[in-house]
Amino acid sequence: MIKKIPEWKQFNLAVQKHITIESGVKKQIKLSTEKLKATFSKHGIHFKKLGEFNFGSVTDYDQEINLDVALIRYCNKNLKKETFLDFYKEIDRAFSDLQTNFKITKVTSNEYIKISISVDKTNINYYLQPIIKNENKDKNDKYFIFRNNQIQADLVVEVSEAFKFANRIANDNLKSLKKIIKFVLKDDFEFYYHLDMLFLRWFYEFMAKKIKKYLDQTTWNKKTQEFRNIDLKKIMSSTYLKKWYRKNVNFKELFTYILERLFQVNTYYFNNFNFKEDELFDSISRYSVFTNSFFSMPVDFFSAIKIFDLNNYDSQYELQSGLSEENGYSKVAFDASRNLEKRYVVTPIIRTGVTNIVGYQKALTKKSRELYEKLPNDLLKEIRSLKQREAMEALNQIAHDWLSVYKAKIVYVKPYFDAKYPLHKIENFEDLLITLMQTVDEISEEQFLVGFDN
Repeated sequence: MIKKIPEWKQFNLAVQKHITIESGVKKQIKLSTEKLKATFSKHGIHFKKLGEFNFGSVTDYDQEINLDVALIRYCNKNLKKETFLDFYKEIDRAFSDLQTNFKITKVTSNEYIKISISVDKTNINYYLQPIIKNENKDKNDKYFIFRNNQIQADLVVEVSEAFKFANRIANDNLKSLKKIIKFVLKDDFEFYYHLDMLFLRWFYEFMAKKIKKYLDQTTWNKKTQEFRNIDLKKIMSSTYLKKWYRKNVNFKELFTYILERLFQVNTYYFNNFNFKEDELFDSISRYSVFTNSFFSMPVDFFSAIKIFDLNNYDSQYELQSGLSEENGYSKVAFDASRNLEKRYVVTPIIRTGVTNIVGYQKALTKKSRELYEKLPNDLLKEIRSLKQREAMEALNQIAHDWLSVYKAKIVYVKPYFDAKYPLHKIENFEDLLITLMQTVDEISEEQFLVGFDN
């Protein structure tokens, strides 16, 4: 008897088959990456994949593939400007070892390096970001960049690793969901770390609730009226959680949970989630009249979940010492277990800070320029004169419409998994994906705007 492939795996296979990049391009990326990694390694520099490159969810819709990389040097001393300047010199020495078929561009205004190579009419761009990891265990912030002549903490490595671990737990389901959302977006806004943070928020809230309920039910001994001992280290391992996910999580329910809440700020475990609002036309928005011309960038996310045992002094002490609304554990989860006399606490771990500010500013500037160029010629003249009000109204309407469509596209796939809609009943995931892809290509920007134009 042929064993039926589980639905979560069928979905992954369908996405892998229909949303991919050409084999020749894949091969060139592999070869180029090996060359770059080996070259930097000789100079004591860790070549670390970030974001889509790290997760294996790279896509190509305009023959331009962008790959984010951290060039990491490790340091156990206090960081100074000179620490970074010495690091840059070592990077330059590594560049001298590279073959000439790599085109190298330094963007000193934003402190990143672009390395390009072409294959089969496709441009492959590596965006290298020098990062120093401070190995001081007493500090929340570990990774630092040098930008605008200042040393700044950045969470880009932590977000990348957190999403990779969460995706491992979810048996690649998160990566597959993200790839179909990227198919809907195409290359509209080539920055995805905010989506990773949003996914992590709601994935770990969903998982924490599920695991808490599971532990309360399965560890309670009715005869002794006590909670039995469990191996917390084993349960928190990715190997155990992967198997637990397969048995206890309906991936469609998970997707619906995430997409339903994606832009919400209210979470069960903490006071609220926070966003940083960035004006798309910051330098020319003197007469900005719409409030929706701001891009919302998350400033916090859940990096993982952790289980604590209230019957164990060390475990409870660690939990209570780490309670925080910015970087730590949930007091709500702790109070709930204690008040209800439950032995185990399941809490997400919240992290707060800036994530890939270099890539974010690059993408935001590019999108701002694209939207600005949509202004009619007569209004472009107005915006450079003293008569700016009408031009700014038009410009902000363009921005408002783009932001509305962008959000609509991100959550567009929800009805394909939501039990409230008939589409989720399609059992053949290849049919489901083909239907989705064909439908998306037929939807106009104006149609996406309907219902989100507020």
